Amino acid sequence: MRVRVTHARVALWLALLAPGCSTTGEVKPEGPPFAPAAHEVGSNAANAVLATVNDQVITRRELEVELRFDEEYQRLSERHAGDELERLRAAHRSQVVEDLITQQVLLQRARKDGIQLDADDRRRVEERIAGFSSRYGSRENLGAELARHGLSLDGLRAKIEGNLLMRKFEALRLRRTSYVAPDEIRACYRALEAEVARTGGVADPLFRERCYRERRLVLRQVRVSVERRGRADAQIHMDNALGELARGLPFEEVARRYGDGPEREQGGEGSVAGLEDLPGPVAEAVRPLEVGGTTPVVEHGGFLVVARVEARDPARLLTFQEAQGVLKDLLRVRKLDGVLAEWHERLCAQAYIQRFAE
Repeated sequence: MRVRVTHARVALWLALLAPGCSTTGEVKPEGPPFAPAAHEVGSNAANAVLATVNDQVITRRELEVELRFDEEYQRLSERHAGDELERLRAAHRSQVVEDLITQQVLLQRARKDGIQLDADDRRRVEERIAGFSSRYGSRENLGAELARHGLSLDGLRAKIEGNLLMRKFEALRLRRTSYVAPDEIRACYRALEAEVARTGGVADPLFRERCYRERRLVLRQVRVSVERRGRADAQIHMDNALGELARGLPFEEVARRYGDGPEREQGGEGSVAGLEDLPGPVAEAVRPLEVGGTTPVVEHGGFLVVARVEARDPARLLTFQEAQGVLKDLLRVRKLDGVLAEWHERLCAQAYIQRFAE
């Protein structure tokens, strides 16, 4: 079993109070030591039990809150549809349940081993809450936003405390820092060079993001609002824009005349973006184009969109001088991840865990 604990989802990922956990970190068992299957817990589907870890339950409500603030899950619908989307969503949901199980195992073991938060930790908790309050304008506004999702400030505090406790527990486990030798860094860089020469890119998303510069592109777009105009009128409006382009009117002028987005004043806005920064349908339409190429009409975010590639910068691997610090950090993280994953698996094997189908 691959264990993956995600410590840093979007801020409100922290907002759920784990069942049976007080804000002081004490475990307060609720109900029988092992919960019944999901369909036996009553009519409230939100309280359906998806898993138990020793004497603690993980409910569907916890899963839904995690997913509500999980950017990766929320963006699946931008790139997938139909059966493929449902398959990916189901796999992601299952993985998040495994994350919640592992987090509960870590919290229980940390408390059993006497790991506690000190005054500095509790100060950091209050600073985090103050930061969230500032983001929403006031503590009252934050409380109202949490309440809108059935959550509370006490729940937020408890989740942050649990998160810090897990990190503290892991830090004690990793006191001996994983050393990355200079030869390892050079070997990694040579492997990346060979991969780029062989495939034209870097497959590993972490190394690609930090060590590889994707081709950059300058786009101009005409975006016609389906919501504002209605679908039929929007299609006619876009057809008129395409007709002007076919007659040779400059793309910039067409964008000014026919665009509904804020970029119309800049002639479709010659903004620079990587393919990874574009919405899925637009990125796929742009991907095969060379400079001067124009996409077919695609739809995204309530707009009909046609885009033209104005310029491209070539992709490249960072130089060794540029990349060596980043590579050292990434290799160290990979080592630590491996150590933690193995340790998480051992802890999970020692816990009594039951899983129930949704």
